[in-house]
Amino acid sequence: MDDFIVTDGKPLRASWPRLCALVVLLLLSEVVYLALQQLNAVNGLRPVVTFWIEMGALFALYAAAYFVVLRLGEREKPALFIIVLGAVMFRLTLLPAGVPHEISGVARLRALKTDVQGTEVVYERFQLFDDDIWRYLWDGHVWANGVNPYRYAPADTALDGLTLVQPEQSRIALRQQTDAAAKTRAESSGTAALEASEESFWSDIRDNINHADVPTIYTPLAQFIFRFSHAIAPGSVTVLKGLLVLCELLAVLFLVLTLRQLGQSVLVVILYAWNPLMVKVFAGSGHADAILVAALAATAFFIVRGARRAAAISIALAILAKLSPAILLPFVLRRIGWRNLLLVGAVLLCGYYPFLDPSVNPFTGMQTFAREWQFNAGFFALAQWLAGGVTAHPAFVARALSGLATLGVISWLLWRDDLMAESFARFGAAAMGALVLFSPTVMPWYLSWVLPLAVIARQHVWFLFSAIVCIAFHIMIDETEHAPALWLEYGLLLALLSWPLVRQRWGECSGVPQNNLNWETS
Repeated sequence: MDDFIVTDGKPLRASWPRLCALVVLLLLSEVVYLALQQLNAVNGLRPVVTFWIEMGALFALYAAAYFVVLRLGEREKPALFIIVLGAVMFRLTLLPAGVPHEISGVARLRALKTDVQGTEVVYERFQLFDDDIWRYLWDGHVWANGVNPYRYAPADTALDGLTLVQPEQSRIALRQQTDAAAKTRAESSGTAALEASEESFWSDIRDNINHADVPTIYTPLAQFIFRFSHAIAPGSVTVLKGLLVLCELLAVLFLVLTLRQLGQSVLVVILYAWNPLMVKVFAGSGHADAILVAALAATAFFIVRGARRAAAISIALAILAKLSPAILLPFVLRRIGWRNLLLVGAVLLCGYYPFLDPSVNPFTGMQTFAREWQFNAGFFALAQWLAGGVTAHPAFVARALSGLATLGVISWLLWRDDLMAESFARFGAAAMGALVLFSPTVMPWYLSWVLPLAVIARQHVWFLFSAIVCIAFHIMIDETEHAPALWLEYGLLLALLSWPLVRQRWGECSGVPQNNLNWETS
């Protein structure tokens, strides 16, 4: 979309009325975020509908703010200040999401203090319908006690001792386990200790972990953040959320620097900074993908800046934060030189080194996730449904077709790639978008893999989809995924993806000249 409304070839200067409008939109958004923070996020129709209404209001205000920004002068410092202020305010407001909604004021502050002190669990299991953060806290706790977080699933009885008030003996025993016999002895002694010792709040954290029978799927850089959070405040949801928000704000900084380096308006950073889904999933729910967001934004900046070694390090950190950015390696290395693959490999090795153990496979949990998980899938679900009529293993066929589709899109993008530093974000966003859309599991926060690069590339379709994907939370009504909701979600996405072609075709047939909307999808 054009950066600004122009008159006589000159951008309109920012006016105070427009700045005031932006401030009003910030304040209105803050009011809705305060309401969202108080949401009792439990299963049921009423909580989910309330969530949709509040998120819908936030997206409407977000869209209005973006259109106001389009009419502000380039490098308008007051406007950028308002955008950054809003980004920080919204996230601080949602940090307490998950504290029991019936308490307020002084009681809420006391609860947050208790959480930071690590004396008891004060948050509900779900923070705005998500509960992944409990595993993050547990992984940090396990590693802090000298145990490789990839060795055991949280439910493994070998870790029972880590729920005690003073788990020192259990920690020493666990570190000495090298074979099955040692593990059996530790389990027996752990059971005896439990009978004589008081359980700590770590028992509650452990009970809140979903899929506790599966080893952790989280990669080394995430584990370092979990461990760092544990060092600051063991078991604190607030502190860990705060660290993840800092990662996000670092990403906003890199996006501003990248936009400035490219000569684009830095004000369009509002597309990410005020995106309601991003505020919800990181500040509200505390998803670890915020680490990936920061690393991806840094990668884009260093590529545009021509800092090849820094770009190699940052893409390696992105892969250490989440395995998905590995598909960007061909796009990155073609711009920074294939010799820097050695540097990427060295950083990856350093990241995994603390967890290397001949008896531990750090990818066990990820393999289980890739093989068994399915949620909110579009292409995959359709392929599985069609394959169900011709094969006894439709899920296997659907996974194969999804993999081939992803590979096909990425191959096509590599063929089209012009190798320019300025175009990395355009091809990278499309590649990550394809990975998300063809995945068997499309969690709403997976859009964070795409949005940082989409800001730079102005691929607006992904920001629209970030609103549509909230339909996926319908599963919280009755813990059942309903086909009509999937048809609605992906039908709307298909319409968005098809619109540029329809619009172009209509323009050719009608003879109406088309302005440059830059509604890119590839």
